[in-house]
Amino acid sequence: MKKTHLAAAAVAALGLSAMAASAQAPSWYGGFDELPEGSYQRTCRDITAFNGMLYANCRDRSNRLVRSELNMRNCRGRVENFGGQLRCEYGGGGG
Repeated sequence: MKKTHLAAAAVAALGLSAMAASAQAPSWYGGFDELPEGSYQRTCRDITAFNGMLYANCRDRSNRLVRSELNMRNCRGRVENFGGQLRCEYGGGGG
């Protein structure tokens, strides 16, 4: 009898933790993209390309990490970190 209660409690705890994790996860629909080439990879961290957007934490001029994003759909060529903001090296696109 005790084993049944412990198993039920474990299942309930797993269910609650799964619900909490799904509540915190972002609602992203689409597919992950290949990372674009560019100098940003030297000064940015936590880089993700998803559904046409590029997300990263990039160093600004004060060497602090700031969150940046770039719509890659209009971006041609490589990507750079310009003062903490992602941008296309050859114009187009933008965050």
